[in-house]
Amino acid sequence: MNRRTGAILRRTGLVLEVLGVIGIMGQQPEKSKLVTVPMIGTISPAWCALAVGFVLWLAGTILFFRARQGPMSPTR
Repeated sequence: MNRRTGAILRRTGLVLEVLGVIGIMGQQPEKSKLVTVPMIGTISPAWCALAVGFVLWLAGTILFFRARQGPMSPTR
């Protein structure tokens, strides 16, 4: 993977996070639909979008900065 892939993942993650925050701010607790997530329970889809967005952003950031570094030279 290269630097461009990391940048795309970072931007996609940020867009998902923004959509998740907008969804969280605009949801009405009594009318919100819930999603069942294994080992977690039931949560709002907006929280799912926020969590997935963060994971994508984190993976993209790691790829972006790892691709920036050149090959490591051997040290003795």
